[in-house]
Amino acid sequence: MKKSSFFALLLSLILNIAFVGCDTSNDVDYELSRDCLVSGVIMGNLQRTLHTLSSKGEDSTYVVTVTGTMYPMHIDQKNNLIFNLDSLPVGTDVSKVTFSTFNASGTGSLKSMITGKDTVFVASDSTDFTVPRVLTVYSAGAKFSRQYTIDIRVHREEADTFAWQTVSEGAANNAAAHYTESRAVVCGKQLLVFGKTQTGTAEVVVSSTETPDFSRSQQLNAPILVESVQYFAGKLYALNGTRLMTASADAPAVWTPVEGTPDLTVLAGAGTDSLYAVHGNSLFATANGTVWVASSMEEGNSLPTENICASLQKSRVDESYESVILTGTREGKASVWRRDIDRKGDYVYLWINLPQTEELGKYACPVLTHTTLISYDDAVVLTGLTAEGEVAPFYVSRDYGRTWRPNDMKHPAMPQSTSLAVAVDADHYVWVVCSGTGNVYKGRINRLGWAQEDTRFDRSVRR
Repeated sequence: MKKSSFFALLLSLILNIAFVGCDTSNDVDYELSRDCLVSGVIMGNLQRTLHTLSSKGEDSTYVVTVTGTMYPMHIDQKNNLIFNLDSLPVGTDVSKVTFSTFNASGTGSLKSMITGKDTVFVASDSTDFTVPRVLTVYSAGAKFSRQYTIDIRVHREEADTFAWQTVSEGAANNAAAHYTESRAVVCGKQLLVFGKTQTGTAEVVVSSTETPDFSRSQQLNAPILVESVQYFAGKLYALNGTRLMTASADAPAVWTPVEGTPDLTVLAGAGTDSLYAVHGNSLFATANGTVWVASSMEEGNSLPTENICASLQKSRVDESYESVILTGTREGKASVWRRDIDRKGDYVYLWINLPQTEELGKYACPVLTHTTLISYDDAVVLTGLTAEGEVAPFYVSRDYGRTWRPNDMKHPAMPQSTSLAVAVDADHYVWVVCSGTGNVYKGRINRLGWAQEDTRFDRSVRR
């Protein structure tokens, strides 16, 4: 390139830059962001008032701090909702809420609870959220906006309190009031109470769990042992002497023999895949009610002979594992057995005896009559009557039959009850039908009745 051509090109570039630099027109367009989005919210600490009794028995209160980060806020961009999935504990003050983090792509205003007009929202200032509040987020330049409803949720009841209610009172309203032995099972929305009358007749009371009615009974066509009734794989099973019988949940008064089965002494209970029975000093299991297989047992210990019952306790850490707990009495002493089950089939475990030794003290398995063992809240619960014929505490075992705690599940006072029929429905209610008085109760741990909400929202957050 010639030197003259190079200098001409350089001069042209300098002149172009000069002309652009001197252009003072406002024709350049700047597009402001349209975003008006809340992307992250974390509550600050809150105050909770608790009630207690003083040494003089007087009611007093004290305040504790609730850590807001322990209650994550979820943002539903599809429905424009901001809320804490896990409600704050009872007694938490939400009239002065602050946020340690409140990420929004624009500015925000909060609708006043008094005037209904928008006021400036400052996340670090104390704000009243005793009711859901409407937050408006504005884009830069306030050309676009989006409204969110912020709902700070507080429990209205204690999570682990067991709340009971009386369903029915008195013998006049309950045909099961005169039973000397009784057994309850839940089949879908039906609660079936089987019982033996003072004349030895076997009956069943059929009630709905949604609209309870215990006023009518039906006589069974066979003298089954009512305390042996089990519901497994969609069918009812019971014993007539040592012979296995079956019935449909739709016709629980009509029983027929199951042909080709061995003699059985006790139908103990059901697991997920098997029904369990005892005969002599052997345990048997069936997956279909017809073919029974002897279960392997630890040697050197004897099975219980009276008040035998069994129930399932699922693992709290692995859904493929569960345990079947069996309790009863032998020679006046408590006897507890357990079998662990690997549902994947990788391991096979024996039935093992859990000795009720002296060091267990008050947490040893009790000696009860008219017993029922139920599965509830990741535990097994043993119910029944004491040697004096009174309703015993409900004994809860959370360690797979090793210890039994008498005060973890309080029940209503049930004096003069001669037998208890106890079962659990699909809504986690424990039903107790009292023979002798005819009273019927149901109750559950509060948190088991709380709705579970979705925290996955698939719609795009872009508008």
